[in-house]
Amino acid sequence: VAQRIHEIFSMADADDSGSITYEEFEAEIADTDSELMRIFEKANINSTDASGLFFLIDSSGSGNIHLQQLVECIVRLYSPPRSIDLLTLMFTCKKSFQNLTSASDLLMESLDYILTRLDRGQDQNVEAIKQKHQVIKSRQFVSWREMKENQMNNLDG
Repeated sequence: VAQRIHEIFSMADADDSGSITYEEFEAEIADTDSELMRIFEKANINSTDASGLFFLIDSSGSGNIHLQQLVECIVRLYSPPRSIDLLTLMFTCKKSFQNLTSASDLLMESLDYILTRLDRGQDQNVEAIKQKHQVIKSRQFVSWREMKENQMNNLDG
């Protein structure tokens, strides 16, 4: 199977760059008789869904996908989701939302502080504003660092 996917990948890689661009991918799935489209259709993925699939595969946002990424995608399409995978996804989404909410709260707190200082005509005290900003910024950094570490741990697990 992997060999066949490699052959399909090579055919789609029109410029022989070792990766498939979005345009090359689109050209391949536009041909409903292409082997790649047949693979997707067997997994109940139509051409519109397949087009969006490119952006899921290209998680780095580089505009290119590599053979290994395509193989992993196809294997996952044909593998039923395990309960632990769904549970991990659910908790990762929940934690990400909580972290995003915390970051948003910190941003609002910072903005409120600055606006309050400006409303009181105390904007000449730049040092106090800078100190408060540093405190808020350090709290935000810790929250984002923790979120990133949690995401990496979830990916490793």
